[in-house]
Amino acid sequence: MIENAEQPMSKPPPPRRNRRWGKRIAIALVLLPLLALIAHGIWNYTIAHGLTARIAAIRASGEPIYPGDTLDRCVFLDRQPRPAPAPAPQDAPAPDAPRPASYDGR
Repeated sequence: MIENAEQPMSKPPPPRRNRRWGKRIAIALVLLPLLALIAHGIWNYTIAHGLTARIAAIRASGEPIYPGDTLDRCVFLDRQPRPAPAPAPQDAPAPDAPRPASYDGR
């Protein structure tokens, strides 16, 4: 025992505790919405590109796509002016006339 007294006893290092969960959660809270925005942008780009290509293919085949494409094909049957509305009865007050004091909203 005396031989051991000359050498100081070294303590084993304490077990290392992983305290980086807060940092990992913070990174996840920043990266996940960012990745969602990037994925949505890529999705939007591919869908828009596909739709544009499809519209171009349909127009190339001669089909009308936009309302302006059909204006030369429209037939306007009846372009008579609409009849004037019937005049209001003479005993009815004008719409912008002031209401009587006893007016209850009916």
